[in-house]
Amino acid sequence: MMLLHHVLLTAALVTAVPAPKVVLPAFQQASFDAAMKSGTPLVVIVAATWCPVCKAQEVALSRLLATPELKGVQVVRVDFEDQAAVVKALRVESQSTIVAFKGGKEVGRWVGETNQDRIAIMMKRTL
Repeated sequence: MMLLHHVLLTAALVTAVPAPKVVLPAFQQASFDAAMKSGTPLVVIVAATWCPVCKAQEVALSRLLATPELKGVQVVRVDFEDQAAVVKALRVESQSTIVAFKGGKEVGRWVGETNQDRIAIMMKRTL
């Protein structure tokens, strides 16, 4: 009984802590074109404001950007609903899509991935 109480209390505390507010830079076509031309390591997340998977991805990406190893990777956010032309140009079919670029070429694409370690692997492909 004591263990069950501890588990329930822990679960309540975990769910009571709000996720950190993450603000990734918005996609800008001119910046994207410049990154593609210069070969800047780039990760694009296509997200929707109502998507919980997207929010988890954004938290993982922001944490990874704080690491010395991945500081050189540029990350931008495309709004799935408001930037439909960009979504189409990137050939993205759903929100929660992460696309990685190296040297102006796509080197990875994942849909729905929230595991920070696996996202880090994709980000490292851009370097």
